[in-house]
Amino acid sequence: TDGVFCASDMIALGFMDTLRSAYRVRIPEDISVIGFDDVPLAAKIGLTTLHQDPFNMGENAARKMLSVMSGKTPKPLHETLQAQLMMRETTAFID
Repeated sequence: TDGVFCASDMIALGFMDTLRSAYRVRIPEDISVIGFDDVPLAAKIGLTTLHQDPFNMGENAARKMLSVMSGKTPKPLHETLQAQLMMRETTAFID
């Protein structure tokens, strides 16, 4: 395995701790680890992660909910919000 993408930064942190302590796996030399959420701790420990804008997500959700509450169908019904990859020290670069 070249790398693992975890469902959240907190899962990634626990996964990395287990790899290092129980299996003596070196990160990123042996395996790359990427999290999701970009919690403040991620930057402090150098975790590569996907950053989302929670305020934008909340604003969009509130707008859609107000639309539904007024009897309208929100437009667009579905949308994809941008996420930004925050490259840090838990990811190896492959040439």
